[in-house]
Amino acid sequence: MKQTIGACVVTYNRKDLLIRCLNAILRQEYLPDGIVIVDNVSTDSTFEEITTRMFPGLIFRYENESGFVYEGDIIVANRSMSVVYIQKKVNDGGSGGFYAAMKEAFNRGYDWLWLMDDDGLPDRKELKELYNKSVEYHLQYANALVLDIKDPTHFSFGLSKGRLVYTVEDAKKKPVIEDVANPFNGTFVSREVIEKIGFIKKEMFIWGDEIEYFLRTKKNRFKIATVPSAVHLHPKSVNKNNYISFYNWKVPDVFGTRFICVHRKKGYIYSRYYGICGIIKYLIANTAIYVCNFQFKKWLLFIKYYFEGVFNYYK
Repeated sequence: MKQTIGACVVTYNRKDLLIRCLNAILRQEYLPDGIVIVDNVSTDSTFEEITTRMFPGLIFRYENESGFVYEGDIIVANRSMSVVYIQKKVNDGGSGGFYAAMKEAFNRGYDWLWLMDDDGLPDRKELKELYNKSVEYHLQYANALVLDIKDPTHFSFGLSKGRLVYTVEDAKKKPVIEDVANPFNGTFVSREVIEKIGFIKKEMFIWGDEIEYFLRTKKNRFKIATVPSAVHLHPKSVNKNNYISFYNWKVPDVFGTRFICVHRKKGYIYSRYYGICGIIKYLIANTAIYVCNFQFKKWLLFIKYYFEGVFNYYK
């Protein structure tokens, strides 16, 4: 029996990029069976653009915990495809958006979920390659090769396995690269993964939720790989942070929500995937950095949010 695929796209105030991404999905050589779009309370007329212009057949169906659900069917390449648009009630970040998208697609019975942000651009063969390689190599979590949208000879985020750092040329010589991924950029997740480990941790808001899900998948011994023949274009990651440091240790000099999310997610991730040694190492390093730079107020806040993550205390 043919396995079904649901494409999941999360968006916020980037309607032009969203439309570009959706058009790329609709031009795939191997089409998904449905698309789930989650809008994190955009204010740039994304709702009107999608529901009245791009997919004018969408109608309001019901309200659930995530928001207002609009649904309809479209015809692509002589076949019917379901389109679901969820207008969120509140913006709970990328993690909340992916949680809503994954849950909706899972509840609709899809065998595979194909996950991406609105600023990604899947190559026409991406889904075909992800599916075929997943079947051939028995993968349960496959990721496209994520390349810089302006210069596809370079990675968007880099790709490494242990001390081995890949070039794009080296990566493309391999059919799959096991145990590495750049989630959620053209990420292909089997239903059996979700059945065992659940959805993304929505409380994380942003920065680190997708890494935590990757580590959770790996911890549960599912087979993971990057598929170099599946290409996903994405803007290159540019680190604009300033850093404060002490010897070889450094930490982003960030404030507000980013400060909270960075240290809380580190506490959560280190406590669950790196053990007591990981918890202590990060604690000592950041204590040294903040104290030796006389940033005592930030150190106290770091302690607060870091241990909220360690003890899974999310308000």
